[in-house]
Amino acid sequence: MYHVTKEFPGGVAALKDINLEVGRGDFYFVTGASGAGKTTLLRLLIGMEQISEGQLLVNGRNLNRIPPSELTRLRRTIGFVFQDFKLLGNRTAMENVSLALEIQGLPPKAIRQRSYQALRSVGLAEIREYKARRMSGGEQQRVAIARALVNNPDILLADEPTGNLDPEMSREIMDQFLAIHRQGTTLLVATHNLDLVKYCGQRRIVLERGRLAGITE
Repeated sequence: MYHVTKEFPGGVAALKDINLEVGRGDFYFVTGASGAGKTTLLRLLIGMEQISEGQLLVNGRNLNRIPPSELTRLRRTIGFVFQDFKLLGNRTAMENVSLALEIQGLPPKAIRQRSYQALRSVGLAEIREYKARRMSGGEQQRVAIARALVNNPDILLADEPTGNLDPEMSREIMDQFLAIHRQGTTLLVATHNLDLVKYCGQRRIVLERGRLAGITE
């Protein structure tokens, strides 16, 4: 992204003149205080928000100029893990993971195979028929990760994915992300928890009041 600014109605600037390049296969944490712009940055990258100024390229596509139909296809190459999971509580783990594939109109057999494999990759194959509301917070978070992975994305974005979890479960989730990264996926994980950054040993993008304060090793 080049000189990216994001302003919301009322002239409130969530991000100001951000210049940032993330290479294929990189893993960065995005850190900063509440209100620093972490969530806004991730939402821009998946096209959930539009930039106000600058240029934003994702997987070689300029999000300033991409038509809606192509944005939909681009989003299929990006997985997004929400802080509050956004699972359907009355649906099973398999059903939650399958939804994205059903929207694409894939054959039922392919949907079952890919959803099962995604759940297996996060260690939840045995409880695939459990309803989400019966699961622990850590299990729900792993279902959310499986849902983000089911399209085999090139890029995985995660917004405070351990914010509701205890330290032990948080480290388990980070281990999942490290395993995903080793397979070649590009990761950006927004967090305020610097202990997790230290645990993973990855670089971090530091935001302060909407500005890029630096990139640390």
